[in-house]
Amino acid sequence: MEKKLTDLLKLRKKMKSRKPHFIRQQYNKKKSLGKKWHAPRGMHSKLRLGKKGKIKKPSLGFSSPKKVKDLTLNGFKPKLVKNLQDINSIKKDEIIILSSKLGTRKKIQILEKIKELKLDVLNVKNIDEFITKAKEQLKQRKENAKKKKQKKQELKVQKKKEEVKEEKKEEDKKEEEKKELTKKLIGETEKKSQKITQTQLPKQQILHQSAPKQR
Repeated sequence: MEKKLTDLLKLRKKMKSRKPHFIRQQYNKKKSLGKKWHAPRGMHSKLRLGKKGKIKKPSLGFSSPKKVKDLTLNGFKPKLVKNLQDINSIKKDEIIILSSKLGTRKKIQILEKIKELKLDVLNVKNIDEFITKAKEQLKQRKENAKKKKQKKQELKVQKKKEEVKEEKKEEDKKEEEKKELTKKLIGETEKKSQKITQTQLPKQQILHQSAPKQR
């Protein structure tokens, strides 16, 4: 690295140590307002007008030197990597940053290629440990997915068995109801026949009594 760059990086470090924290206007009066900086827009805002005795607001004097701007502490340009093709276009003065949208499988593939090319990654401190942990996570996920599938299948089988049992119970109930209905019908018919016989007997007796006796 050039001497000029190293000197500029040191200067940037000093400037950042002296730089104040830019806070939002009147954040202490309302809880809904956070400490995060928002530019004042009020017509009568003293901070917007740049009056004395107010909080400091960001300006060009607080910015770091142009040559060292957006560089890392070691003086490398960070480059976002989203796939394997982006690794081939990396230069010597650039350092890799893996995107947060990448999945574990793609991350493993990219890190293995980075390890082969002997490149540096800003997001990952130890590549070997990260790869081993990621592979273990994938194994656990597969095992959990298998267990979930087995549980679902078992539940389906149980539901089918319960449905079959309920169908059998319903059929048994229907058969019992049919039997009860037939018994009731038979009882009603027997009662009707008995009533008919009881009504016919006194008529026959009256006819016998009213008939004259033969001498």
